Amino acid sequence: MKSKFFGLILFVVGLAFSSPAIAQDEVPVEKKEVACKEDQKVKENLSIYYEYYKSKNYKDAYESWTYVYENCPSAHKNIFIHGPKLIKYMYNKAATEDEKKVYLAKLLKVYDDRLVYFPGKEGYVLGMKGSDMINYKIGPTQSAYDVLAKAYEVDGNKLGASVLYSYFTASTRLFNEKVFGDEEVFMVYDQVVEAIDFNLEAKSNTIAKYEQMEGDGKTLSKKETKDFNKAKTYYGSYEKVESNVEKIIGKIATCERLDILYGEKYEEQKGNIDWINGGVKMMTRKKCFDSKIFFKLIDSKSKLAPDASSSRVAGLLSLSNKQYSKALKYYEGAIKLGDDKNKKADDYYKAAQCLFKLGQRSKARTYAYKAIDNRKGWGNPYLLIGDMYAASANACGTNAFEKKAVYWAAVAKYSTARNVDPKVSKKAAGKISSWGAQVPDKTMIFQFGYIGKPKYKIGCWINETVNVPQS
Repeated sequence: MKSKFFGLILFVVGLAFSSPAIAQDEVPVEKKEVACKEDQKVKENLSIYYEYYKSKNYKDAYESWTYVYENCPSAHKNIFIHGPKLIKYMYNKAATEDEKKVYLAKLLKVYDDRLVYFPGKEGYVLGMKGSDMINYKIGPTQSAYDVLAKAYEVDGNKLGASVLYSYFTASTRLFNEKVFGDEEVFMVYDQVVEAIDFNLEAKSNTIAKYEQMEGDGKTLSKKETKDFNKAKTYYGSYEKVESNVEKIIGKIATCERLDILYGEKYEEQKGNIDWINGGVKMMTRKKCFDSKIFFKLIDSKSKLAPDASSSRVAGLLSLSNKQYSKALKYYEGAIKLGDDKNKKADDYYKAAQCLFKLGQRSKARTYAYKAIDNRKGWGNPYLLIGDMYAASANACGTNAFEKKAVYWAAVAKYSTARNVDPKVSKKAAGKISSWGAQVPDKTMIFQFGYIGKPKYKIGCWINETVNVPQS
């Protein structure tokens, strides 16, 4: 009966493995092992292992899988795709430490052999190998790190969340073993966080796309539903790894420690743009904005290799310290260097705030409108223009009516802000209530002869025409 059962398995499963979808994996022609694919016993064991694997009978699958792997590793790529899972199953069932060591050695060999018999996806394979070396503590930490560093070199942002976590873990273990110093760990942290950010944004865009489709009443296809669910799963994985990485780095990279580290080496390294960039990124991520050395790093970066991002940070620091001329210089630098319209809008807005503080209101208004041009429907620049108008009331008129009429212009900007941007509605309403109480009343309109004159042009730098209420 047993032989008849396996005969049936071989007949049914053999059909599956002979189908074009499975059998036409390319095998390097130069490999001598190609001929073994025609061996009947190899074919039998290939089919048997696969059937057991599908039914999750990993113990019995392992025996047949081992025969194929040891006698004809080029028989099918699935040997290397399924192999690690089968070996790990046997490792967990092993009774002695010696048995476990044998399985772990075999696990690494499978990864190495995969790149020999089925080259390609090198970063992915090395990432899995390095992760298992970390998770199962196979060999020295340095060896695992070297494998993972190579995986990152090959695949970079394409690495999976678990591999990125293993890469970071390897660096922190080397730190604890006194092999790595702070800066080596910070370098890996920087690489890992950038890769996580890249993937979170990509998955977020995918999720948003399908959510929008559902919001528009469209029924997602099976493929779209699968992609949607996969994006949400991957997003959750990267988010979890990000949280864990931040918890670990938080113990190593406190602001006080970073202050000492970069402070001690600043004079020696202030001309080294790579070192400067590393310091800026690390201290920015840890939000060490009160650090004096952070400002020095930012200032050096703006001179050695200015870019929009560092200019913005320098501008923010200067603005928070009320160094408006300095902040303006940085924000204008960010405007020239940046190409993201949304960020450029913020640069123009911050520059307008600086100009307002410096008394350059006309130019400040120009920048506020440029902010609006780069981000439609944004209310804050209109609020800023309204504030500048209100602040100019006493300077833009020769009598009480002319001065108070300026508040009409301010209220008009606040009203526009409220209409275009619901997020500032409450703030705009408060300003309208406050400054609206200062506009000319009916008696003043009559006294200054504006009954029958529904328009009034404000002079000064404002140079706008406002409506004069007639009733």
